[in-house]
Amino acid sequence: MKRFWMPLNIGDYLSATGHLTVAEHGAYNLLRMYYWTHSGLPAEESAIRRISRMTSRQWSQSRDVLQALFGEGWRHQTLDQEAIDISEANSANARKSHANRKKSAAKSQVQSHTQQHLQIESIPSGESGPLSPEARYQIRKLDSTEASSLDRNWIPNVADENVARDYGMSNADIDSELRKFQAHHAEKGSTSHDWSASWLKWCSRWNGKPMPIKTSIIGEAGAAPKVHVKADTPEWEAWQAYLKKTTGKGTPADRKFGWYFDSIWPPGHPLRQEDAAS
Repeated sequence: MKRFWMPLNIGDYLSATGHLTVAEHGAYNLLRMYYWTHSGLPAEESAIRRISRMTSRQWSQSRDVLQALFGEGWRHQTLDQEAIDISEANSANARKSHANRKKSAAKSQVQSHTQQHLQIESIPSGESGPLSPEARYQIRKLDSTEASSLDRNWIPNVADENVARDYGMSNADIDSELRKFQAHHAEKGSTSHDWSASWLKWCSRWNGKPMPIKTSIIGEAGAAPKVHVKADTPEWEAWQAYLKKTTGKGTPADRKFGWYFDSIWPPGHPLRQEDAAS
């Protein structure tokens, strides 16, 4: 590979060439430059002399002085080592650049993944309420990991049971369907990336009902209306902490930069009673 620049340690150069004449300095640097760009000098000494631009008489007088600055076979140890160091540095930089590109690609993938979450979770302006079962299923689908068999002790978590109720299932229905769900997949030897997502899909087919009855969304008759809580407020932080503790997951921010909750403060918060009283 051609090299179009050459390192020069001025201190080392001057200490090694203080005995050279002006002509020998010129010849030595011409030889060094040729050596650097071609990774060595020609085998024929006549060709080396021509590279130095010296006459035959000058060469005969300076040849031994110049050759002493090289090694056996006109090899130059310092230039060889410089070439190795630069090659290793370039390789290290290439590896670092490759690692940075991979890291950047992974970061972009995470950002894309996050954007998908926000697109699924965000409720359009003017609408309110928690996620639909379909959206929850898509989120779990995005978060899937390595497929595994169903653990015989697996049961739906609180959030999964709430989704089942959104489909109109009672506690007795949930217990009955869970037994069917476990028996079905045990018999088939099924594997899944996310058994919660598989359970939600099972619930969506319950009783032949394609659409859920969102009782958890519309609430009971006479229930209090939802309250929009702005993000990055004490109320917002309190709700996020409560949801992560009870369901394992908080909420995103919608287009109004907040989310709809049952009240300003979550259940059990010290200010919840004051909020209700006012």
